[in-house]
Amino acid sequence: MKRAIVTLVSLSALVSCSKVKKMENLTEDMSNTTQKMSHTTNQMNATTNNMYPQIRTKESHDTRNKMMQIVLSDNQSLGDKIAAASAFYQSFEYQLWTNNGTYDTKEVREKLFYDAVNEYFMKLASIWDHIYGQSNLAILLNLDPNEMSPIDTDAKEYNYEMAFYALSIVMHMNNHHQKHLVKTIGGFEEVSFYDLLRNALIKEQEGRELKDYEHIVNAGQNRDIAIALLQARMNMMLALAVKNSTGELKELTLAQKLRAFSFKLSNGAFGTFQMKSTFNGGNESTKRDVLEKLDGFAKTKNLLESINEPLKIDPVLKNIIDNLSIEDDLSNKANQEFISYIEMIRSL
Repeated sequence: MKRAIVTLVSLSALVSCSKVKKMENLTEDMSNTTQKMSHTTNQMNATTNNMYPQIRTKESHDTRNKMMQIVLSDNQSLGDKIAAASAFYQSFEYQLWTNNGTYDTKEVREKLFYDAVNEYFMKLASIWDHIYGQSNLAILLNLDPNEMSPIDTDAKEYNYEMAFYALSIVMHMNNHHQKHLVKTIGGFEEVSFYDLLRNALIKEQEGRELKDYEHIVNAGQNRDIAIALLQARMNMMLALAVKNSTGELKELTLAQKLRAFSFKLSNGAFGTFQMKSTFNGGNESTKRDVLEKLDGFAKTKNLLESINEPLKIDPVLKNIIDNLSIEDDLSNKANQEFISYIEMIRSL
């Protein structure tokens, strides 16, 4: 009996040892599998890190090309051109930079700024040539045979001028992706294309050291284009503010229409625009929009003055503001701001 018990104990010990050995082997196999999975995951992450920037570059480039085709099409209205121009600016690759510290470092962002500015001025050069001709002689002599005006909005006759205005008015637009990352991750400032131009022009004016992409902004014809964009932006902001804060031309009397036509026909030598402000009677949303446009006008004006550039306000718009009939109602802040802007523009 004792021998049987000893035999059973021995067998149990052998079985237990066998199970432990199997567990050890299984644990080792699982460890090897985990290591292989970790290696595979690292390879997948590396592949993703390589693929994402490549895909992002291609997709953003394709979007910009499609949007620029709309901006340059003479079959598109000014509104369509402005909408496409906004998407164009928002699709620059620096707008999609992630600040993840791996493939999107601060150095990479600087390179993306460079790519954006370089591409931009190469594209704008062709529009510039269509407006002012192949030679800069007319510009240097201030001849400007096709001087732009935000009043001229015929897409067929003034297609490239309207494209230029569209690109000028939405330079400040940023992609929601960049806005989101600034709020959630932080560690960097939100930057629009307008910011890139403004900073480059101010730094050059002040004699400060420029970054590579800032040199592009200030190089030769590029600086002429940048200044013209700011002049166009200033006038377009004012034109949109006037549009939403005055009555329509059809509401003018015959005598007022004749004086306005005379002013336009004589390039300001005769006649005048006599329009009435509708700002005071507008709703809160309209007032807000008008004040935002006037603020954009003021900021662009201030930038041009800070770099010693003369203001070239459209004569029709200036005449409308100078002779605008407004209600001196100072009962609310919005009306006070509107009158303050009007007085500022009249003083220029």
